[in-house]
Amino acid sequence: MADIAIVRHMQPITFHEVDASRWDDLERLFESRGGPKYCWCMVWRAGAKTAKGPERKAAMKRYVCDGVPIGLLGYSGGLGSIAGVLIADYWIVRKRALRLEDLYLADGAYRGWNARAIAATAIGCGLAWGGFIVPALKPLYDYAWFVGFFASGVAHVALAQRT
Repeated sequence: MADIAIVRHMQPITFHEVDASRWDDLERLFESRGGPKYCWCMVWRAGAKTAKGPERKAAMKRYVCDGVPIGLLGYSGGLGSIAGVLIADYWIVRKRALRLEDLYLADGAYRGWNARAIAATAIGCGLAWGGFIVPALKPLYDYAWFVGFFASGVAHVALAQRT
């Protein structure tokens, strides 16, 4: 019961894309008590491992003010593409027939590289990330995980049927 009472008194949460007009909100979030003051989410960016907190914050502000996306949306396109291939392979291509022990054998049924899966993943990533490069395709990037998931899954099934 206490959980329900707490939820009733919570303030509504809203989410906004980070841009120059919202920099103060991002800064307040990161510098609030318990926030990741030292990090500024720059681990994946070049030079971030050697930069210190204030340098990372300044770099993040430059990215935000220049309109460079700072979130993890791009990664979701790659992860969605991988998930699409994995799920399509197990549920559709292999019809849930998996030789579990062969997953752990160097000379098992799953040894080597699966070129179809790699190609399907590349197709999914290409479509998901296309909107980052081509402005007309921005809606694909906005839904990168879903685009990558479905594009790579369909591509994997189509490529598997050709062999």
